[in-house]
Amino acid sequence: MTVTLELGPDQIERLTNRSTANPDEVEAALYRLIGTHKVTERVTLSAKQLAAIALLDSWTAEDDTMSPEQRLQNDVEFEQLKANVNESRAEEGRAPAFR
Repeated sequence: MTVTLELGPDQIERLTNRSTANPDEVEAALYRLIGTHKVTERVTLSAKQLAAIALLDSWTAEDDTMSPEQRLQNDVEFEQLKANVNESRAEEGRAPAFR
């Protein structure tokens, strides 16, 4: 049986990011992955779950169009957010949410 998978650019990059990656290694990695996961019944997603997935997909598409400067700024802002959340939790005597 032949199965065709449509992979996104980020998925392709993860499969082929090693300098030694070749088609045989990619195929072997896919077989290992398939072999370690049991196929389960199909799950029907709710409208809310589908909307969340669509939102995440739109963020990924937006990230793909960002300049390196925009990505750096987003990273800086995210690190500040994590620090603020951890600080707030520490003030409440709670464990940090981010490490």
